[in-house]
Amino acid sequence: MQRRWCVTALALLAACSESALPPAGPTLALPDQAEHIFWARGRGPSTPLGLMTWHGGGVMVASKTYAIYWGSDWNTPTFAGDKITGLTTFFQGWGGSGYAGLLTEYGGQNGQITAASTYLGSVIDPSAAPAGPPDALSVIAEVEKLVPVPDPAALYVVYGTTPRGTSTACAWHTAWSYKRHPVQVAWVFNLDGDPGCDPHDSFTAHSQGLAALANVTAHELAETITDPRFLGWFASGGAGEVGDKCAFVFAVASVTFANASIWHLQGEWSNTAYNAGTGSPNGVGEAGCVYAATGGGGGATPSVAVGDNFYNPTPDTLATGATVTFTWIGSAPHDVIWDTGPGTLPSSSALMFSGVYGATLNQAGTYTYHCSIHGSAGAGMHGAIVVR
Repeated sequence: MQRRWCVTALALLAACSESALPPAGPTLALPDQAEHIFWARGRGPSTPLGLMTWHGGGVMVASKTYAIYWGSDWNTPTFAGDKITGLTTFFQGWGGSGYAGLLTEYGGQNGQITAASTYLGSVIDPSAAPAGPPDALSVIAEVEKLVPVPDPAALYVVYGTTPRGTSTACAWHTAWSYKRHPVQVAWVFNLDGDPGCDPHDSFTAHSQGLAALANVTAHELAETITDPRFLGWFASGGAGEVGDKCAFVFAVASVTFANASIWHLQGEWSNTAYNAGTGSPNGVGEAGCVYAATGGGGGATPSVAVGDNFYNPTPDTLATGATVTFTWIGSAPHDVIWDTGPGTLPSSSALMFSGVYGATLNQAGTYTYHCSIHGSAGAGMHGAIVVR
């Protein structure tokens, strides 16, 4: 990938696009410096140590997203497969999810981050995608071609048909301005069959390609929300954002989004969880990786999908006093019958074809449950929740 912006290129961009000056900060909008890259496995610098620190700028209080699929193969069903429909579901379910909520501990000069997010839609551009790793100017120009006036609160994610090849990055994000409009963009390679960016998802029904795209999208979106213009939250040493600290850390099998879609995603860094000692350890042993906002910051999303003959995720991990919500997504009737747990067990659910059921778990310990039709205690359709 391009390692430096050249003066000629910058001058050309300014002249043709009436660009405003790039945001000030430690990176000057260089997307392929360490703090803005999602490195492939075994590549890139060591995980930065210590807490995320605020550098005086803004955050995305309520994020927006827009997907651009670049390359004619996106119109080919054998290539597109479940990827476009799956990513649409991903973006639609992000807002209001526990996973989005984990970022709400961070704020900026423009306010506190919320879990709110709006999906603005998508477009397929059948023009030729880059033959190799693109530079940032090319990706920004692609966004400008399709979105003449960008939303300053949005991240425009460009999914290319370009394989990663010899690039050390799975994806990257950056920020710039064109025609005096600020814009945040991310580039994601075609990750089909790419072992360096594979999350090894054996927990959902997604294809390998979709699972990889979803995981890197979660990484880049979380980092853009917390550090959209390079003066937000990143490691005090100047390198490493919330996703970098927990790259390829999968302490839970899956997380459930607000629309009940299920994803195998890396954790994101929480200062709160690290300080409380309630997060999952990252690659260097720092216990600050989380999958939802749960009081002290530790556990997975307090939502369990009830499918046909399965609960997901199971086991789940919650903070003491949290309410877990079970959401029916299958077509057959199921229920939640509590088997064991500390103290008085919650009331079990009714047998239902659809709907939601909530239970508050007030004591630390392990709670187990099953479906009375398709399982029994510890067998068949059963699950567990660890409260700490």
